[in-house]
Amino acid sequence: MSEELKNESANQAEQLDTQPEVNGTQSGSGDGERKFTQDEVNRIVKERLQRERNKAGAEQAEQLTAKAAELAALESRLACKEYLLDSGYPPELLDAIDTSNPENFKSKAVAVVNALQSRTAPVRATPSFEPEPMTGDGIAEAFRESAKHIPRGRNYDYQ
Repeated sequence: MSEELKNESANQAEQLDTQPEVNGTQSGSGDGERKFTQDEVNRIVKERLQRERNKAGAEQAEQLTAKAAELAALESRLACKEYLLDSGYPPELLDAIDTSNPENFKSKAVAVVNALQSRTAPVRATPSFEPEPMTGDGIAEAFRESAKHIPRGRNYDYQ
């Protein structure tokens, strides 16, 4: 990368040598081009190199910050996974609970496991209708040929 910066700086210095001066003064040669001294060229090149280094340093710092955040998230998830394995808790909790803070994860995992263990039987909805038990005579009555079906609770006129 430093070789690229040196080449770019050399190209820029050559371009500066061929550009006319901005303030309107011309050199004694009369060709309309300003001549830069070696000190001026060195100063310009150093300034541009410093700007490029600062830009590259900022990009590297940003990448390092992103990597550090990613590493911290992985370490936190690993700590939570180790806690589940050591405690004998179901590993599915790792995906169900936020792992960014291991201490919060541990308290939430304990609460979930305690809630699941305190449930003794599944809750069932009570049926709203319970059929009447049929006796032997009721079954025979329902299947005779002259029997008509009349729905319960409705007033239909069947004739």
